[in-house]
Amino acid sequence: MDRGAALESRIDALPSPSPVLGRIRGILADPDSSAADVVDALKLDPVISGRTLRLANSAYIGIPRTVSSLQNAVVLLGMRRIHALVMGVAVGGIMPRHTDSPLSLADFWKHSVTVGIVCESVARHLRRYEPIDEGESFCAGLLHDIGKLVAAVCNPASVRDLAEFCRRSGGAYCTNERGAEAHTAVGGLLAKRWAFPPDLAAAVEKHHVPSEERTFTRLVAVVHLCDTIAHLLGLQVLPGEAVPPLDEQAIAIVGLEPERLRVIARDALDDERRLESMMQFFG
Repeated sequence: MDRGAALESRIDALPSPSPVLGRIRGILADPDSSAADVVDALKLDPVISGRTLRLANSAYIGIPRTVSSLQNAVVLLGMRRIHALVMGVAVGGIMPRHTDSPLSLADFWKHSVTVGIVCESVARHLRRYEPIDEGESFCAGLLHDIGKLVAAVCNPASVRDLAEFCRRSGGAYCTNERGAEAHTAVGGLLAKRWAFPPDLAAAVEKHHVPSEERTFTRLVAVVHLCDTIAHLLGLQVLPGEAVPPLDEQAIAIVGLEPERLRVIARDALDDERRLESMMQFFG
């Protein structure tokens, strides 16, 4: 069995996600569904229900009144964000708590949440000029790097060796990966196995090469730029990870100058409590 097939076999052996994820996926696919349907699904998992209610009362939402019902929490957060959060919990749950993983789960979520929040803010700005969904953008940013987490669980020695090589050489991790072992390929395989929506699967697979994406071009370009911003801020997934190369076409696709992107990112991350609130959801 070659290395790619062996890795695929390990991915197939990962624990199945919570039934809540399947229920919410079906709800989102139904145009007649409502927030009440999402509430019913969340009630299947009291832990996720409690985290959702806590997040709705956190600095991430930042409203002055107390949110006491799960229904109101779902309305405030939005069904797409809830879907992403439940997927995030499912993905995070595949990593054993006691492990010699080459990556830190805390670093992974800090990077991922940062990208999600900046994507959300960029989408909010772009919405003034054209339709773009903030919840969709947040989801894509939050989940773009799941391939690194899955690879670290399924093939830790390879990830550790490559991360060390990149640290010593100064090269970007994504440019030194190969074939089926690349984190974008690994993430794409998990996205297929877990039936991710096509837009999220595109963000997972193409966020380092957004100009190659033909269907969800704007979304993937936004994720690419926000991922680069997070790296420039020193928020990497792997220790000493270099900033990945910038696809210049992504700037043209998004239509925002780099300085404007920097200001949007700074404003989005200015309140550290928002970032910490979201981090606690996965804690």
